[in-house]
Amino acid sequence: MKINYKSLFLERFLGGVFWAIGVTFGFAIIITLLTMILKWLGGLPFIGEFFANIIHNVNKALEIRNSAIILNR
Repeated sequence: MKINYKSLFLERFLGGVFWAIGVTFGFAIIITLLTMILKWLGGLPFIGEFFANIIHNVNKALEIRNSAIILNR
């Protein structure tokens, strides 16, 4: 049984390329739909508040950590 490596390579390569293109377009469509839904719901204030809470908690933890480091010196 003889294997035609050129056609096998071409078939697998093109399959990978088209798979990547499909994933890219699919991801773009999903993100677009999610953005449209969030815009329809009234914007992104709850996401902004979520990130603001994360930043606040990280800053508070850094302040506590830095004050503990200064006290231990």
